[in-house]
Amino acid sequence: MEELFLGYLEKHKGILYKIIKMYAHTKQDQQDLKQDIIVQLWRSYNKFRGESKFSTWMFRVAINTAIKSLEAERKKPNLYYPLSIPDTFTDDYDVEKENSHRNFMQILKSLKPLERSLLICYLKGLPHVETAKKLGLSEVNVRVRLIRIKTRVKTLYRQQGYKF
Repeated sequence: MEELFLGYLEKHKGILYKIIKMYAHTKQDQQDLKQDIIVQLWRSYNKFRGESKFSTWMFRVAINTAIKSLEAERKKPNLYYPLSIPDTFTDDYDVEKENSHRNFMQILKSLKPLERSLLICYLKGLPHVETAKKLGLSEVNVRVRLIRIKTRVKTLYRQQGYKF
């Protein structure tokens, strides 16, 4: 059972890294969140019934864990959440791409956790039906929320001086 779980985890580790990058600001927070998600996945593994793909189940558990972790951190008094994005770019990026990436990441981090998750699913090209399953929402709710999120993101971009 443990080997199968580790195999699934290795196969779908990209899901973890995307979620961790979106919900944790610092390297230490990313490591903590990764550990929390893996522990929660292991604890919940015996409840995985195979009714959906492992990746779908893993995404949902990871998102829920990240959201709970974020909410717990915000409840702690006197916490500072940096608005700047850690400098993780390599030399092959030009300045314009780097600035564009930073602006997009700041806009993403300004969204609520569920909005961020919806936008990630949208950007990955997931159908609304699959997004609804992953996040435990109705398909109609996904569509309505995405329309609102896209409008909000456009507004935030315009406020930064970008045009569509």
